[in-house]
Amino acid sequence: MGGYVARSGVVSGVLHPLEVVAVAFTGSAGTAVLCVADLLQVDDDVAARARAAVASSIGTSPDLVWVCATHTHAGPTPSLVADHVVAACVSSAPAALVDALPASVTLDRPDPEGVG
Repeated sequence: MGGYVARSGVVSGVLHPLEVVAVAFTGSAGTAVLCVADLLQVDDDVAARARAAVASSIGTSPDLVWVCATHTHAGPTPSLVADHVVAACVSSAPAALVDALPASVTLDRPDPEGVG
C-alpha cells in the first residue's frame, strides 16, 4: 500500500480492485479526457504512457489527456500497477465518450475582497 511507511505487517488482501474512471469533454478544440486512478500518485512515466495510449485509442492529442490520482493511501503502490493503470485508462476513455452528455464549461475568477 502506498504511503504507509510506518505500517507494520503486509497487506492481507484486496477489498476492491484498482479503479480508473474517466470523463470526456468534446468541443471545437477536440476531445479531452480526464482519467482518475485510485492511487497515491501517478508517476510521470506512467502518465505519459497512459496519455499516449488513450490519445491513440480515441483519436485525440496526448495534450488533451490528463491522468491523476485520488491520493488514497489505501491503494496499491503505483509503480507496481503501472501496466494496469495504462490499460484501465485506455478502456475507460471510450466508455466516457459513449456516456458523454452535452454540457458547457465556464471559467470565473472572482476577486473577493479580504480573502488571501
